[in-house]
Amino acid sequence: MRLVLKILAAVIAIVLVWVGSVFGISELGGEVVTLSRIESDNSVKKIRIWIVDDNNKSYIEHGDEASYWMEMAKQGTVISLERGGVERRYFARADSDSHDMYHQLRRKKYNHADALLEYISFGAMSTENCPGIPVILIETRI
Repeated sequence: MRLVLKILAAVIAIVLVWVGSVFGISELGGEVVTLSRIESDNSVKKIRIWIVDDNNKSYIEHGDEASYWMEMAKQGTVISLERGGVERRYFARADSDSHDMYHQLRRKKYNHADALLEYISFGAMSTENCPGIPVILIETRI
């Protein structure tokens, strides 16, 4: 019985360390912004994510084909994003064609943190395996 409890404790400790590592790397690996996105019940959910920039456009990647938020972004929607302590509104449009470019920009900006997250996610966050869809953000004055 003691052996089973030790094994169970070890497994729980490993999972907690892994989850803590993913969270820590994500939060401390570079610039993190807060996305305020509308849910299907009209509530607003705040999500902490990474952001990259290219040619006066910003890109985020959060959500897969099945998410309500991504359905809204495919149609084009206005979202709120807090960046550097300033909240701004953006026109957001899903752009699956920029997936490879987004990952290249993310690797360049977040370098070691991005590589480490890819490694500890067993490749799930790699360009080839990522189910996320990039979203182009264009600042709006609305």
